[in-house]
Amino acid sequence: MLVALLFLSPLVPQSPQAWHYAATEGSKLASTVFQDTAHGLVCAKRSQAEVVYTLEGVATEKGEHPSRLAEEIMVYLWDDWTLLHVSGYDTRAVLNELDDQPLLEAFLERFYQEHHSCLLGVLRVLVFGYEKRYKFLDGGYVRSREALGERYQPLALEPKYFPGSGIFEPLGLVYAVKLSDLFLIGWLREKAIDLVTETLQRRAQTSDDPLKVRRQ
Repeated sequence: MLVALLFLSPLVPQSPQAWHYAATEGSKLASTVFQDTAHGLVCAKRSQAEVVYTLEGVATEKGEHPSRLAEEIMVYLWDDWTLLHVSGYDTRAVLNELDDQPLLEAFLERFYQEHHSCLLGVLRVLVFGYEKRYKFLDGGYVRSREALGERYQPLALEPKYFPGSGIFEPLGLVYAVKLSDLFLIGWLREKAIDLVTETLQRRAQTSDDPLKVRRQ
C-alpha cells in the first residue's frame, strides 16, 4: 500500500503518466468482469447489477474507491478498441470500412448485444462516483441512494470524454444507446457512425494506430 501511495502521489490528473498508470491497473482488473479468451475479452456477467456488486466488492477488499476501479477498467478498454471480442467480426476490418454503413450498423448492434451488461455496469459504478453516491464509512465506501459523498474526480479520463458528454467511444456509445433505447431509429444510427468516424480521425492525429490511444 505504501508503495502504491508513493507511486500515485506524483501523478498529475489526466496526464500521460496518469493514463498509463490507469491502463496498467485496468489490465489487472478486467478479469473481474470479463473473461479473457483466445479471441479477446468477452463479458462474463449476466447483468449490470452483477457487475456493480462485483466491482464494489473488489473495491472493499482493496480499500479503494469503486469508481477508481471502474475508471481504470474503462481506460484499459478505451486504450485499445481491439481488446473486446465481437462474435463474427474483426473490429479492425470493420472500422477500416467506415463507408460500409450496413456493416458498421450490424457490428455496433452485435457489440451492444454481447457487451452491454458489462460495459454499462462498469459505467454505472463510475457515474455513481461522479454523482457523489459513494460515502466513506467505517473504513470503506458505501453506496447510498442520495448524493451524500464527495464527487469522484477522474484520474485519467479527460472531462470532454466523460460519460454523458456525447462522445461515442465504445463505452459511451453503449451507455447512450441503453439510456435512449432508440438505436433502431435511423438518425441515431447515422449519428453514431458519424461520431465513430470523428473519433477515429481524432485518434489518428496522435497515434499511428487509430484503434489505440497513445498517451504514454
